[in-house]
Amino acid sequence: MTNDKQAFQVWLMASLSDFETANICFRGEAYFDAAIKCQQCLEKVSKAIYGLHYDFMDIPRTHNVPRILTLIMKKSDVEVPDGYWDFLDQLSHYYLDNRYPTEMGDTFFLLDNEETEWILEKTKDVFEWMLTLKP
Repeated sequence: MTNDKQAFQVWLMASLSDFETANICFRGEAYFDAAIKCQQCLEKVSKAIYGLHYDFMDIPRTHNVPRILTLIMKKSDVEVPDGYWDFLDQLSHYYLDNRYPTEMGDTFFLLDNEETEWILEKTKDVFEWMLTLKP
């Protein structure tokens, strides 16, 4: 059994790995995959923070980052910066709604270099802000 500090580090390292993979996908022009990895990065860091506030044995089994963040915010008096909720909703859409190619429609093709670069930058901003929520 790991303690909270070890569990946090495992979740954090997984999150950082997803962000690095997102950057590799971006450089390879796999924009949709980069967006999914950004979502996974923020999902894992939010679960790491959740585990510190509540219990690592009871991390929500959801991919919905806004839902996890809502639970974290119940234990924090910090305000969510402007635009973060909208960004997280958008990012969650790439992962939650588009798991099967036949259901993606045009979503797979909508991301371009500029949009994906913005997603990467915003993911980094949100990631760094989420780390400030550690108790």
